[in-house]
Amino acid sequence: MLFFFSKTLVNAHVIVQVLKRLLIKNVWIIVSTLQHFWGDVIAVFIANGGYLLRANPLGTTSAVSVHLQ
Repeated sequence: MLFFFSKTLVNAHVIVQVLKRLLIKNVWIIVSTLQHFWGDVIAVFIANGGYLLRANPLGTTSAVSVHLQ
């Protein structure tokens, strides 16, 4: 139980650090939790494009660039 709790804190810390850096750059951030992605998904939209950031159970964050039409 303690191991799971510490991994959750690591994921939360990663997400907070990413949000701090993005908020400094004045971008719009939409935060939602999608269970089928196994973690928290943060969608960051800038003009006509954006990035999807996902904190996975391993404590890392993956990013995917998307282009909005």
